[in-house]
Amino acid sequence: IIFVPLYHSTYLNKIILFIKEYTGVKMVSYVSDDVYSLKRFSFSPFFWLDRIVTRRIIKKVVNQCEYLYVISDIQKKEYEKYFKKECKLLMKGADFLNKRPNLKVNKNDPLKFVYTGNIGAGRWKSLVRIGNALKEINNIRTNGQLYIYTMTPITRKIKKALNIRNTVFLMGGVSYEKIPQIQEDADILVHVESMDLKERLEVRHSFSTKLVDYFYRSRCIFAVGTPDVASIEYLIKNDAALVATNVVEIKNQLNRIINNPSIINEYAIKAWECGKKNHQIHEIQNRLYNDLKSLVKDRLDESITN
Repeated sequence: IIFVPLYHSTYLNKIILFIKEYTGVKMVSYVSDDVYSLKRFSFSPFFWLDRIVTRRIIKKVVNQCEYLYVISDIQKKEYEKYFKKECKLLMKGADFLNKRPNLKVNKNDPLKFVYTGNIGAGRWKSLVRIGNALKEINNIRTNGQLYIYTMTPITRKIKKALNIRNTVFLMGGVSYEKIPQIQEDADILVHVESMDLKERLEVRHSFSTKLVDYFYRSRCIFAVGTPDVASIEYLIKNDAALVATNVVEIKNQLNRIINNPSIINEYAIKAWECGKKNHQIHEIQNRLYNDLKSLVKDRLDESITN
């Protein structure tokens, strides 16, 4: 079997087609970003020329595949229409069966909101909106603070925007081994996507792998983003987070959390249940193994017949 990731790259896709022709074996592919559609925003003619040329060879690759693994429901629906090809969901998993939800009994005062991960693709702007909303809520008393852990290079513009005194704390990057404890120390884990059109179109098919880590920590999730982005659509569909889909809702949802602390554990359990239902690692691995095993069997049967 050839198992290949699908990228927006003419060079790599030519290599894939060569290997497929040379070996003659069955092939499947995996895609985690929108590499094909024309739902993008750019004024550059070179961008569109590259997009159009590259998508032709991407279609050739997909046509050579038995099926295509995708990362989100939005991507599955669109790519099945584009390619007339079966698409299967393949998402990150964790071992939810051998662990019980570890709810946080003693909350921090002020409440500790924690974001871990990349703040590029306009995500930092959504974090600024959260910070400004918290600043207004903290006018009389400090009710909540946002801690941001990221490896993303911080420009002067980003640093200035996130410099919200006594409300937002830029903690920089930490090693992967420290992330689980940082997430468990949080009262609320934060997930954000950009609300700006260009960045939304770039990530609308993507599903943040850190969300599965959030589910596994059994912490309340507060998410900001528009429902046309896969990760936000998924959280709303599964009622796995408190979601703000516009600027007004950010402050409303934050007030909801601060004024009703019981909702924190309520959504911590919902996050855990979502992970247990949809991201059990053993089930994901078994499905993948059985898919590939069936292709091998088909290949062997074809060889015997021939």
